[in-house]
Amino acid sequence: MNEVLTIFKPEGQTPLELIQHFQKKFPQYLHEKISVAGRLDPMASGLLILLVGEANKKRGYYQSLDKIYTFTLLTGIATDTYDILGKITSVTKTPLTLSSEKINSILPNFVRTFEQAYPPYSSMHVRGKPLFYWARRQELSDITIPTKTITIHRLTTTSSFEITSTQLINEVKKRIRKVNGDFRQVEIGKSWQEAQSVLPHRLSLFSFNAQVSSGTYIRSLCHELGQTIGCMGIAYKIERTSCGKFSLKDAIRLDDK
Repeated sequence: MNEVLTIFKPEGQTPLELIQHFQKKFPQYLHEKISVAGRLDPMASGLLILLVGEANKKRGYYQSLDKIYTFTLLTGIATDTYDILGKITSVTKTPLTLSSEKINSILPNFVRTFEQAYPPYSSMHVRGKPLFYWARRQELSDITIPTKTITIHRLTTTSSFEITSTQLINEVKKRIRKVNGDFRQVEIGKSWQEAQSVLPHRLSLFSFNAQVSSGTYIRSLCHELGQTIGCMGIAYKIERTSCGKFSLKDAIRLDDK
């Protein structure tokens, strides 16, 4: 029985759901203690490290490994979660003409060590409650959102494309239906549907590759990129491709079993 496993998490699943799915496929692990070293948001996909039994004692080491992500930034929209699993809070009324050159010109500002604020919808605890507790109660102004020192070692653009507002709404509604549990799916779907009348006909998306330190929130990075560009932005897609020496290409894919 392996104590350190790499596994592919599909979009829509939580890490807990993935562990349960894994134990169903591999019942020899059913009564073992299993944890993940480095979480992934429900709308993120990619590599997760599962620690089994005694390997949990080294969780700090595996969690501290640098990560590599590919992700796509959707410009012109802001949500309260900084990704598509969130209620729209603002829309660019006048679309900017964005080019890869303009995007590339701001990237050197991010390749450094800095303090990154935790996203409002995250499990980081403040005063004994996760941040999403305060966000849902609209009481974020009553607390101080903590920050974490992170390092972005590399950040490059890989491609760009456009999507129509109709295509976007249909895609978002389809993808958030993959998520189980209470993530405000009905409210979020309604928010996106209502925004369709004010969205620009076409929106720009840019894909990136990033190597970052442990604890970096890619959806927060997307929010920060959008602010710097001047047109807002959210994470449209996120995939983790490696953790230290562990690579996605070697990961178990449960749907293939």
